[in-house]
Amino acid sequence: MGLRADAALALLLALGLHGAALALIAERPGAGSTAAGDGGADLVTIAPVSGEVAALIATWEAPPQVSPSVPDVPELVAVPDPVPDLPPDLAAQVALPVAQMAAVPDAPVLPDVLPTMTPPPVMDAPPPPDLAPVAQVSPDLRPKPRPKPDPEPAPKAETKPKPERTPKPAPVPAAQAAGSGDGGAVGQAGQAQAGTADSAGMQDALTAWGADIRGRIERKKTYPRAADGATGVVTLVITVTPQGALVAVSVAASSGNPVLDAAAVQAVQSARLPRGPAGIDPAGHSFRFRLRYER
Repeated sequence: MGLRADAALALLLALGLHGAALALIAERPGAGSTAAGDGGADLVTIAPVSGEVAALIATWEAPPQVSPSVPDVPELVAVPDPVPDLPPDLAAQVALPVAQMAAVPDAPVLPDVLPTMTPPPVMDAPPPPDLAPVAQVSPDLRPKPRPKPDPEPAPKAETKPKPERTPKPAPVPAAQAAGSGDGGAVGQAGQAQAGTADSAGMQDALTAWGADIRGRIERKKTYPRAADGATGVVTLVITVTPQGALVAVSVAASSGNPVLDAAAVQAVQSARLPRGPAGIDPAGHSFRFRLRYER
């Protein structure tokens, strides 16, 4: 138990003994009492302390005897005596043997003068072989040079005949043809020229209309996945009314692949065709064109 716990226990015992002593003193009535206060109402009894009580109080007030706790002292370990230095003679005996290096032989001394090298013997060149004398060819036996061919005469420039000028036709009067003097008949030459101009204008209008139709079909053309990389050209014939309605479509020349042919017909049917120029047959006009499919 610690010192603080012992001191607290001693203090509690002292307080308890003091309280018991005061209780014993208060139980004795009339011993050394003196009235005090208003009308002697307060009564305090004072009596001398007996020897037993004094001894008991002294015992209570005495501090408790606490035995000091002595910590355990560790056992001392014996330290060996230091080893004395060895004498020089013994140190020499105990010294480790040192390996001696083997003696390196001296390198051989090279002579100051190098030995002279004897040159190789010179071989005499063999004499040249005797050449046979060259036979001289007489001038009569020599081949005669080939005669040079005569130069061909330069071709004469052809003169182109001058184109003959065709006389311009006399202007045909656009007035009336020969007839009565009242001018009721119209000349046939004027009607022919008017008909030619009308047909040329209609042909230009049909060409422009067909190009517009082809462009719209090309925009609707898509390569089918089922064709699997096949290529080909499909020739189509279509008939369109002046209002732009599709009357008929057919394959005039196949590409060799039915998938590509069907894709070309589908492109025509899905395209929105433009209206045609005025003066076209109400039953419709036919066009022929080709669609090329490449992957």
